[in-house]
Amino acid sequence: MESPASCSPIAITRAPQIKSARAPARARRSIPKSPGEVALHWPERRILIVGDAVVGDPPGRCKLLPEKVVDDPARLRESVRSLLALDFDILLPGDGAPIPQGAKARLRELVNTFPK
Repeated sequence: MESPASCSPIAITRAPQIKSARAPARARRSIPKSPGEVALHWPERRILIVGDAVVGDPPGRCKLLPEKVVDDPARLRESVRSLLALDFDILLPGDGAPIPQGAKARLRELVNTFPK
């Protein structure tokens, strides 16, 4: 088995459909926290998986990572704002606590803090 360091990166040129008997998810726009980041949306279960684009901290709320670790903070904010167009109630971030209900309202609270 190859170590992660020896694997070559791949380019995602279209939104793949990830389907299994348990989790049919749809990849959404690239989230420009860093190259290759995507959000996964499972509309039937109203779940949004965001990786490091949004952090669940403090528990029950959302925040972004510090700008110094984000490639393009303005683009990240715009991508996060676009996630509000999706139907979800559960947010599963890569860092911090998941938000098991009312997640869209918590994300909207975060987006409302962004510069206009």
